[in-house]
Amino acid sequence: MTSIRGYVLMNDHQEYLLFLKHLDKVKGYKYKKSEEMTYIPVSTRFSKYCKEESPLFIDSKQIEEGEIHYRDFKDASAIFIKSDELKQYQSISSQVYDKYQ
Repeated sequence: MTSIRGYVLMNDHQEYLLFLKHLDKVKGYKYKKSEEMTYIPVSTRFSKYCKEESPLFIDSKQIEEGEIHYRDFKDASAIFIKSDELKQYQSISSQVYDKYQ
């Protein structure tokens, strides 16, 4: 499996809080009825939160050398290789859980 910018698939039987935005459209375009309810995540990594899952910090060298497998991160909320981004995610998740619990 390939993870784009740290995104991890959602697992069945888990509850997630998602931050979504309307699908972008060209100026002047009017959504068709079927498109009115079309949303995408605001970010690949910072749009999905789950209390039962934790973010995973990985050394980028492990990724480059193929040492990380899907089983290693399938239960993580997101993957990080930069500690400042991990800290930002943890800060946001704390605020999300305080507000939406």
